[in-house]
Amino acid sequence: MLRREASVAQGLLSSFQSIREAHEKEVELSKGVDLRNCLRSILLHRLGKCPPKPRRLNDDGQTSLVVTIDCSRDAFSQLLRLCSLQRIMSSARSALGFIAARVGDARRLLCMLGVPRDMTDMCMSRTFTRPNKTKVRRSIVHRVLDDKGASWFVLKKDTAGNRVTVAVRETEEFNASSQCFSDDLVVKTLSVDGFPELGTDPFCFSWREHDAASMVDGSLMGSTVKAALTVRLYVAEGHGTEPSRLL
Repeated sequence: MLRREASVAQGLLSSFQSIREAHEKEVELSKGVDLRNCLRSILLHRLGKCPPKPRRLNDDGQTSLVVTIDCSRDAFSQLLRLCSLQRIMSSARSALGFIAARVGDARRLLCMLGVPRDMTDMCMSRTFTRPNKTKVRRSIVHRVLDDKGASWFVLKKDTAGNRVTVAVRETEEFNASSQCFSDDLVVKTLSVDGFPELGTDPFCFSWREHDAASMVDGSLMGSTVKAALTVRLYVAEGHGTEPSRLL
């Protein structure tokens, strides 16, 4: 009985310590927490909007959503620590600074931003209905085109970034009568050595100083600083489930 009570007490103590450590981390990185929450709020709002109708019939379905917000360098550095991200670029050679960090997996990105699990699937892929009753599907996925024009959808990468899981069709033949591709997407895992574009992390956090181009009371304004979150999207007209069913 005493051993059981001691075990329960030890479990409660461990849980309390974990909660306290998480709270202390959030207090220590409060600026980063605020920045993360703002980026998440804006991203969710933008993802909830119906994608615009393509200007041309053959417009590429690959696009990017960029969320920008004013913030200090300290706040951005705290955000990277909060998300356990390493800087891949950092420049101080000029008067204007630049910092960047990349994420290779969309679900990991949403988790870093604190998106609730019950909202993740809707964020990953969603069908919208336009006022004219036509449908369009928006998915968070990076599409890469090879030299032959074939589409490679990057689903995830390993930790080292040397191998990727992709979805690709054997042929890009399109059946006009059924309005769908003749071949289904097939999931493969392969090395990025022969196709370097597949190894590019498609989701990016960046921070940059910008020269101000305006005058205030006859004086030149100082440089402005902005954080940006870039998310790769794929938009397909119609209620298509590929590649969304694989995300």
